[in-house]
Amino acid sequence: MRNYISATARIYTSVPADEALERWAIMAVESNDVQERAEGAGALRHFPSDANVARLRRLLDDPGLLPTSEGLIYLVRIRAYDALSRIGVSVPEPARRP
Repeated sequence: MRNYISATARIYTSVPADEALERWAIMAVESNDVQERAEGAGALRHFPSDANVARLRRLLDDPGLLPTSEGLIYLVRIRAYDALSRIGVSVPEPARRP
């Protein structure tokens, strides 16, 4: 069984990469919360399917910004791009900063 490891704010969580995680990730990418959408995008890399690739592609234009010590970043776009790359889907790299 694969595990999904989430790394947000230097807190690590490991959970089974199973159907429950996929269901959660699909709901998470529709969240109003930027960090939750980003975590959902990261989790979807474990579930390559046409539907999930389409979900991740939509996130490449996500408007959500996250403040960091280096300025604002498009975290959801970054995670979606990483997930698509890991699945083997070639897409142009999105803007990381406004």
